Amino acid sequence: MPERMAWAAGLADGEGSIFARILEGSKVEFHFCVTNTDYEALEEFRQIVGCGGIYRLAKTKLGRQAWMWSANGKVAQTAAAVLRPWLRIKAKQADVLLAVPIRLRGGLPRLTSFEIIGRAVALAELKRLNAGR
Repeated sequence: MPERMAWAAGLADGEGSIFARILEGSKVEFHFCVTNTDYEALEEFRQIVGCGGIYRLAKTKLGRQAWMWSANGKVAQTAAAVLRPWLRIKAKQADVLLAVPIRLRGGLPRLTSFEIIGRAVALAELKRLNAGR
């Protein structure tokens, strides 16, 4: 099992991205995705992390079909938590994602000031890390 986790973390380190984006004004959405042309590799990745979905993308410039495993919100946090012990390149991004208070959708009261500030800080930190600074 550790070999499979290490393999999945290597795929995420090499082909993955952990990022946040702003939606609808001030709403921040957190994402974890891995893109590849090998569907079977992404299916194995999905089985190892136990969550997320695989979506068809446009073909590459070389005409190969591309695929993306994707998760957002709590599901992205779950995948990051599963892989975190083995991540190297995306370790800091995973740490930021795991520190963000993310609620499950549906019927909850508005975010607290603490949650809004925490998301803004995480958004800025992910941008900085992904820019290589």
